[in-house]
Amino acid sequence: MRARSLLKNAVVFAAPGVHVLTVTGFPDWSVDTLAVLDHRGELVLDTPEVERFLDDLLREGTMVSLVLYSLTDEVAFTDAQGSDFLIKRVYGWFIEGGTVRPVSAAEAFDIGCVDPDTGEPVPPEPGIYYEDAWPLVLQDEASS
Repeated sequence: MRARSLLKNAVVFAAPGVHVLTVTGFPDWSVDTLAVLDHRGELVLDTPEVERFLDDLLREGTMVSLVLYSLTDEVAFTDAQGSDFLIKRVYGWFIEGGTVRPVSAAEAFDIGCVDPDTGEPVPPEPGIYYEDAWPLVLQDEASS
């Protein structure tokens, strides 16, 4: 499956830990999310149906956005009740026509810091860092 390779490469180059991937298909904005655990290079999907969802979107040639939220073990801040909130690093990719385009930190910030209803800028959430994504290769179906 093409999605498995794509998801594994999105996660394997991130720091070890817990990751959440959001897959959005356009133009209908169909969204699905899965939690991913990467233990020494192993890709474990909490919701494997998202892999099939992504494969379907890729097969249909639908434009897709893939966003990776990586939870670190670094404390961003501690709230008034003494609970620690960990830093999240955010990476993104757009996939269209068999091409995967990594999103820069500035683009991710611009996308993540806009109110989806009004289009107005909003301040970033505390502890979220937008990062440059790395290149990913979308295998053709014959090699998957």
